[in-house]
Amino acid sequence: MCRHRSLAKWRCPFLASFLAFFAGGACLALDLGDISGIVAIPGDSAGPERFLVVNDKKDRDRPGDRGPRVGILTVQDGQRHSYVPVDLPASAWGAKPANDLEGACLVPGTSDTFLLLESGYFRGDYGRIFMVRVSMDSKPAIRGEVLRVYQLPTTGTPFNLEGIACFRWRGSLHLLLGDRASPSAGGDGTRTSHGTLYHAPLPSEPAEIRWTKIADLVAPSFAGMNGGGFRHCSDIYLREIPGLPGTYVLLVAASYDPGSSTGPFRSEVYSAGRLGLNASTKEELYKPWPKARPMWRLDGVKVEALASCGPNGSGICIGTDDEGLGGIWRRLLPVKSMPEPIR
Repeated sequence: MCRHRSLAKWRCPFLASFLAFFAGGACLALDLGDISGIVAIPGDSAGPERFLVVNDKKDRDRPGDRGPRVGILTVQDGQRHSYVPVDLPASAWGAKPANDLEGACLVPGTSDTFLLLESGYFRGDYGRIFMVRVSMDSKPAIRGEVLRVYQLPTTGTPFNLEGIACFRWRGSLHLLLGDRASPSAGGDGTRTSHGTLYHAPLPSEPAEIRWTKIADLVAPSFAGMNGGGFRHCSDIYLREIPGLPGTYVLLVAASYDPGSSTGPFRSEVYSAGRLGLNASTKEELYKPWPKARPMWRLDGVKVEALASCGPNGSGICIGTDDEGLGGIWRRLLPVKSMPEPIR
């Protein structure tokens, strides 16, 4: 049963067109705002689950865009979920406050340090990745500190980044970055009817990131749909394959947004390929599947965030940005099996 009455009639009854995905727990909506990125925070397996959540508020003087961009969601079965903003004032971000944060990942080997991704540049500004440390035990508020600021590439095709994944390879920190697609012409007239996956090593010091395109991202549900609103990538997440340490499936969220504040929305989570940390060359690091594999199809919501979760369900949870309807957090039900890796 939804705890937020204004959404109860509309949100809880939705079923996936492919798999049902409401797997228990209360609906989380307006108290969370719009979820544009989420990452699980390591902790005691016997305690509550905690997630770092980012919001895609813009850097402009509008009521809906004021306030924190980052928060901590705590989920515990049998108890009311809580959401606490992270104390990161506008001055903490540098020359300009964070604008349109669309993704987050945990820096491997840490439990409190994250990379937060802006979607790109707007009129020559922004286009940054922030390395942020969050003090979970600070009192009275949860405090954050921006440690470093990196710039996204400043030349080339316009982009709308939606997802980030972090991993260590050959002793260095590396990134996968997912672009959603640009069916409308950008500043240079470029149109892209599919998403794009980029690989980039993270510089040891703040600098402009240099990336390489490594694959197209095409959602099975949206293949061949070139109209506005079809986003072939709205987040990415690396999930380690059980029994194969260092080998990961790349899960990608895709969404349809008709441009209305109330939808109707549609989403899909699909498997795009595998990443193997035993690779000796960049060319061997990531291998796309010959054809993307649908995992979950979800009607009525716009999924913009993927993260690990447990202990119930598939081990994957979603966050949504449903525009005027707010956002929800949900576990996904299991599928029969994860895709086999390419050997």
